[in-house]
Amino acid sequence: MSVSEHATPAIGHGGRLRAAIARYGGPPERWIDLSTAIAPWPYPLPPVPPEVWQRLPEPDDALPAAITAYYRADGLPIPGTQAALQILPTLFPAIRTVVIPTPSYGEYQRTWALAGRLVRTVPLTASAIDQALETADALVLGQPNNPTGHRWSFDQIRAWHERLARRHGLLVIDEAFADAEAIATARPSPLPAWATQTRGAVILRSLGKFFGLAGLRFGVAFAEPPLLAALDAHLGPWAVSHPARWAATLALSDTVWQKRQLMRMTLAYRELVALLTETGWLSVTPPIPPHKPFVMDSSPTRSYSPIPIRKWPRRFSPTNRSLSVRSQRCRFCVSASPQRNRSLS
Repeated sequence: MSVSEHATPAIGHGGRLRAAIARYGGPPERWIDLSTAIAPWPYPLPPVPPEVWQRLPEPDDALPAAITAYYRADGLPIPGTQAALQILPTLFPAIRTVVIPTPSYGEYQRTWALAGRLVRTVPLTASAIDQALETADALVLGQPNNPTGHRWSFDQIRAWHERLARRHGLLVIDEAFADAEAIATARPSPLPAWATQTRGAVILRSLGKFFGLAGLRFGVAFAEPPLLAALDAHLGPWAVSHPARWAATLALSDTVWQKRQLMRMTLAYRELVALLTETGWLSVTPPIPPHKPFVMDSSPTRSYSPIPIRKWPRRFSPTNRSLSVRSQRCRFCVSASPQRNRSLS
């Protein structure tokens, strides 16, 4: 277990293609960005109507109904999950110790550390979390976890929440990668609806991953009404732009496209798993269909075979040379373009 009591430095997030080009060269069209787990097929938005640009956003538009229909719960539109992560420590000043299983999204740790809280990182196991919760006020989870894809049962999540509730604590769950499974099984995640009736629980959703709309900066928070009202007040008026609300309404309502997206992801995922298995990059074959647009392998000090150009499926971008690396943990993201010959990872 490691402990951080002070602010951590800024995290080097993926998606900085311009910086990579400045360092390594080459025109943008010759690159494919594999540094994020964003779906490579974004929702195809039509031209934005002029009045959407001209008018301020209104809270009683079609978006609330679209959110309720898609998530089966009433939620608060937010300008991306990151915005909520940074505000939550302010809304819970009494929380002193936060448990965060790792590896996970780095901003979970950073936002609480910047707020002056004690952050305890623990292994990604139920036993480690159980032990850490004996003296903690809050728990932050990814469901499924990024980057490992690990999932916790609903019963386990509720049990951890019950322990935290005895201290008036907080459970935060980031479901940025939950869309694929919900659409594949036709069973929306139960967590958003549960959180709206549960004190001290916050569920965060995003259109950045499955919908491929990371640049939209749109998400939804689910919690009890008083907590959502407090979050809304801290965000301020018009926090989600009119174009973002308009686009989110279309994407959440388009069930035909959502099923097509799932089919594309499943096909690409199968091809990626087959390639990585054939070349020795995967020690364990992950389940198919996918619950995330990436494949994770964490075999320690494992040697991998090169992936020759000729073996890259058309759906993935070939590199300009064979790919070979020795690493303790690798994440591979699905890609869409076969035309580029350099990769960013």
